[in-house]
Amino acid sequence: MGGRLRPVTKSSTWRQTSALGWAGVITFSNHGADGAPTATVAERVAVRALDAVIDAGRVAARGRWELELVAWLSDRRRAIAAGIRAGLDVAEVAWTPEHFAEQQRFVAAICASAARATAGADADVATGVAGLGRVVAAHRRDLVGFGRRWRWLSGRPVVAGPLLPSGLPAKP
Repeated sequence: MGGRLRPVTKSSTWRQTSALGWAGVITFSNHGADGAPTATVAERVAVRALDAVIDAGRVAARGRWELELVAWLSDRRRAIAAGIRAGLDVAEVAWTPEHFAEQQRFVAAICASAARATAGADADVATGVAGLGRVVAAHRRDLVGFGRRWRWLSGRPVVAGPLLPSGLPAKP
């Protein structure tokens, strides 16, 4: 069944929907970089892939930025599941220029951990997580703006101190 393309957000991300309103695809992207890789997956795969990355992040997060990243990913996951967002753009992460390499390694590591954790159970989800990992790995420091802040779609969560992730949103 063919669908039509309609804009979902102000970004250049488009979502395909059928006559029945089925949301078909989600794109993990980097709109800040020309020629950067993207990963396009079914919506259910994107939600489950983000669940896996969030779970891996909850286990590995120690510092404030890491905890905030996990909360932000949870925020974006809820928006994708609710049909509010048609993708996740790594350029929207609140990277900091002075800690970019460390932050990028952390995100790549939780993506790799999530891909390993899902590989045996759901190859589609593992492939989606690996695609997100490729998008993160291709992000460049020169694209990071000074003073970038997290942008919350569902209200800023309370994030506890470095070893107390109790302020993170509950797993959806």
